[in-house]
Amino acid sequence: MKLSKILIFPLLFFVFKINAQQLSVQTSHSSTILDLEYSPNGKFLASSGLDNKVIIWDLRSYRQMNILGGHNGPVSCIAFHPTKNIIATASDDKTVKLWEYPSGKLIKTYDFFTKEVKGLAFKPNGTELACGSDSVYLINLKRHTYYTINKKAKRFFNTVAYIGAQKYLAFGGKKERNIRIYSFLKFKIVKKLHSRSNEIIVDKNFENLYSAGNKGNVTRLKKKKT
Repeated sequence: MKLSKILIFPLLFFVFKINAQQLSVQTSHSSTILDLEYSPNGKFLASSGLDNKVIIWDLRSYRQMNILGGHNGPVSCIAFHPTKNIIATASDDKTVKLWEYPSGKLIKTYDFFTKEVKGLAFKPNGTELACGSDSVYLINLKRHTYYTINKKAKRFFNTVAYIGAQKYLAFGGKKERNIRIYSFLKFKIVKKLHSRSNEIIVDKNFENLYSAGNKGNVTRLKKKKT
């Protein structure tokens, strides 16, 4: 009898642990998930959605670490800092927030945007954050100051990406006819590539840009030297 109890307790604990993992997955977001991002060290996953929440997941235990509930509108995108335990979140509430993860501590709120924020990208050296909205906002993360690129979107710039050893920034949108390439050396837009884009990625040699379009297509765009 004693032996049976000894065997049953570990079994119950094991079953409870499995059920808890399944439950945490099933009771996560209450609506559509809009973005998923891995942390640079591969230990965490962040998800954001229409329910105004951001959830930090521990990929070792497959359980929720924290729910970031500070936004008052859908959270359209997430970005992890390349070297620090910081995550940026952008929302339709016209704010961008910086959080410490996995603790979920709020570090900073940027609320100077005039419209919803749809795109985020940290500069690879970690000193700057690019935000896509009705314009592209470039935030200095040390001084917490910003400036905007002199180009207004028809609606929103949905995607921003640092490219070419941080010398350029590519940005575009669902309603934009072109992806634009901004030069940090010349402080101006130096090229336009014809494509409506939901997402931009660039290869390591900065020879090709890949644009995810509105009609289920991925387009390769060749960038000539500028």
